[in-house]
Amino acid sequence: MLSGATAPFVAVIMGNIIELFDPTATSDEVSEGIKRLLTNMSIISGVLWLTAYCQYAFLQHMSEKLSFALRSKYLDSLMRQETAYFEKQKVESIPSQI
Repeated sequence: MLSGATAPFVAVIMGNIIELFDPTATSDEVSEGIKRLLTNMSIISGVLWLTAYCQYAFLQHMSEKLSFALRSKYLDSLMRQETAYFEKQKVESIPSQI
């Protein structure tokens, strides 16, 4: 979600690139403008990488917690089953259902 927020900034910088190549600008002005744009793109790229990494790490952490909670609840419900349930089920198939 946060990593998508950088897209408008990239669009603004691309617009600045077009303005940078003004035929009336001197080569020093163009050179300084390119350095400024590269600095801005580097900052935006770093922020994009950091937010995308945090988003992925958070998603991974939450999915592991959710998976563990679901497996725990399933195991608890298996332990509360009547023994007749296990007589009808194949013993080999029960661990694969967890």
